Amino acid sequence: MEQNLHNHIKKDTAKWIVVFIAIILIFATSTASFVMCIGQRNSAEPDRETVQPTEPVLGVETVEENGIMLTMGEAVAVTAADNTNYVSQYVTATILPESVTDKYVTWTLKWADNAALKAKSISDYLLVDESTQNALTVKINCYKSFRGSNAILECTTRQGNKKATCTITYDGKPTSMTIASPSGVTKYNLGKDSVDTLYTGQSYTCKLNLDNIFHDVGTSFNDYTITVQGIGNITTGTFVQSGRGQGWNNHDTTVSLDSIKAKLITATCTNGNLVITAKASYMSYFESSEISHPEGLGETTTWKNKYYESQVDSAGNKPYFLITVSHRTLGFSAQYKCFIADNVSSVSLTQTTITF
Repeated sequence: MEQNLHNHIKKDTAKWIVVFIAIILIFATSTASFVMCIGQRNSAEPDRETVQPTEPVLGVETVEENGIMLTMGEAVAVTAADNTNYVSQYVTATILPESVTDKYVTWTLKWADNAALKAKSISDYLLVDESTQNALTVKINCYKSFRGSNAILECTTRQGNKKATCTITYDGKPTSMTIASPSGVTKYNLGKDSVDTLYTGQSYTCKLNLDNIFHDVGTSFNDYTITVQGIGNITTGTFVQSGRGQGWNNHDTTVSLDSIKAKLITATCTNGNLVITAKASYMSYFESSEISHPEGLGETTTWKNKYYESQVDSAGNKPYFLITVSHRTLGFSAQYKCFIADNVSSVSLTQTTITF
């Protein structure tokens, strides 16, 4: 009986050893498969690149031909790992009918027959991104301006050898803007900061400088919205002047520069330029004036809410104007800051001769 018990224990032990070895083999196989998957995924990752949405500088014409429809997608500006800059445009092919099972396609690029750059290699300007070749959505990379030359993108199906083409043009859409100061202006010290000084009664022209990744911008992108904002506040009061003298009745009213800007400044956009008209300085501002003839005082003028002093903001600056120019459809904007000062109208001396 003791021998039978011993044999039974040996059999159980052998069984559990086999089970344990099987578990180890399963675990090892699963781990190896997981490591292989991770390795394959990492090896497929492209070089790091910075991508940001942008308005396309390319124009891609939507077409439908031979059962294939090509449509333009989102454009992005890219800075690659080697710091080269380019723009990518996406084009999608829709194969008809939808029941087609073989949707494998080939994408090719070539210059149009009348392209001025026909003698140049198109790959220096445009390239089909290999990572999207044979897919229904292709990525076209543009590396520099090809203004004046059209390119042809061709999509060919493997099943049936059907073809569709679209024309690619360079529109040169801007993606950024700066505003140049008018010629001859000087700076006015607000306190902490300085801005351009404009003088009352004069108009000033500021050039709007447009740019894109290729520094080649088209000429038909002048659709702007202009906003003028008065930044800061002034203190006003009631000022009285009569034959017996002049002085302040009070000067404790706060007026925001933005609430009176229409009396002081206007801004428009003409032929791609910002045109500013400096109507008046806030230092000459008053809401209204009234002439009366009180007994004993003679003719008396009373100014309501006349400028008394400039209030300094938390940044240490006196009030100024902020003009924002925004492109209505492309989204970018730029700003211009200015101060309006009174022009010198005359100068006089208290006496014309001095005798010692």
